[in-house]
Amino acid sequence: MQELIEMRNMVESRITDYLLKNSERIREDAAQEGQEERPATNDKLPDRHQMQIQSGFQQVEDDLQAPFTGLKSKIQKRMEERLVARSKPEPEPVYAQFLHLVSIEKLKSADQLAQKRRTERKRMLELREFRRANNLMREANYPLTGIYHFGVMVLILAVEAAINSGFFAAASPYGLSGGFTQALVISFINVAFSFIFGWKLLPLFHHIEPWRRGVGTIATAGYVLLIGALALITAHYRAALTLSPESADTYAYERIMEDPMGIGAVASLFLIFVTLIIAVIGCMDGYTFDDPYPGYGQVYRSHMDSREDYEETREILRDAILEVGDRTVSEYEARISEVKSQVLELQVDHDQLKTLEQSVGELQQRIVRNYGILVRLYQEENQQARTSNPPKHFGVPEALVLFGVTNAEDRFTSRIGGVTQELEILRDQMLVLRDQVNKRVEEEIAGLRDWLQDIEDSADQVIMEEGLPQTMM
Repeated sequence: MQELIEMRNMVESRITDYLLKNSERIREDAAQEGQEERPATNDKLPDRHQMQIQSGFQQVEDDLQAPFTGLKSKIQKRMEERLVARSKPEPEPVYAQFLHLVSIEKLKSADQLAQKRRTERKRMLELREFRRANNLMREANYPLTGIYHFGVMVLILAVEAAINSGFFAAASPYGLSGGFTQALVISFINVAFSFIFGWKLLPLFHHIEPWRRGVGTIATAGYVLLIGALALITAHYRAALTLSPESADTYAYERIMEDPMGIGAVASLFLIFVTLIIAVIGCMDGYTFDDPYPGYGQVYRSHMDSREDYEETREILRDAILEVGDRTVSEYEARISEVKSQVLELQVDHDQLKTLEQSVGELQQRIVRNYGILVRLYQEENQQARTSNPPKHFGVPEALVLFGVTNAEDRFTSRIGGVTQELEILRDQMLVLRDQVNKRVEEEIAGLRDWLQDIEDSADQVIMEEGLPQTMM
């Protein structure tokens, strides 16, 4: 306490200052009075020099009283306010609120879980029916992401455009930019058609129904003709650019009509080779973009997505219950900390009060002790200078008037003890309830399985009543 330090410093400085200023003078006065054999006053009080010493130390004592009384009143007032205004948190409502919030979270999730469970069951039955109808006994095989396949498309598009642009630029009147633009358009057509064919049409060869395989055969023939025609047109157009840049379109058309396979230039033949290679790569990229059986990947993903959605909703509910439990435990921890803080504050204030009283009592003893030392010094010097004995009352100095430091009855000790015991009981109750919250959260999480099973059974019953395929149920 800063105020106590200031009081101690004040007393120390006042005593030291008084001793430094008056010790020598008191010696001289005592010797002079002793030599004069001056008796004590007739009223039997100590002579004026001893009374001056008593007055000086009494002033120090009086100056100590005001700050001590003020600080003591301040601490007592603060303790009184804390005793009156102390909070008494009720632990039971917090636990009841926790149970209520858990019920609300389960109630909010019940309809959503039931709906998503029904959706997941429908998609599962659709998948089972699809497998049965198409004689499939395996899991679907498809990439988790299409980034790789689109990356392959961009790569082969760039490679083909870069290769072809060199050939077109050599014969194009627009130079490298014109050649690259022409090559890019042709490459895009080649890659796009090849990817779509491999993705949508080539898997028809795996279909269980013959007519779909027939469609796949026709589509394959059409694709081969289309890519072959694209390769020939590209080669003839490049050759026409070399011979007649101004009328390359007309010249290439005439050459195709007259002799489609009549390509003499090595560069044009290389263009055909590049076009076909890129077409095969694009076709395989599209073929592996999804499951090789038509439609199987989409049905399988639909079921998996609905299952993941349902599982995610279950996890959200689980996390919500855990969060409610964590919030409740945190609230209990805050209240327990508040109770501990209140107890600690009361104990600190009470200890400060006791420390103040003890310290001021020690300061009073120091004042009395130094007063006695200085009076004895005066008396010894006086007696040494006398030839006769002084009056009897000469050796009895005037006592200092000390103010009371401690109360006859400490009204705070019993009250603080009672409040501390009450708060500690409350803290123990909250600790028990906090542990109950943790245990109840574990029980709720464990009980979710049975609760969710009821929801799943109800959803399955609805699916059966709707008359959806029950194969492999």
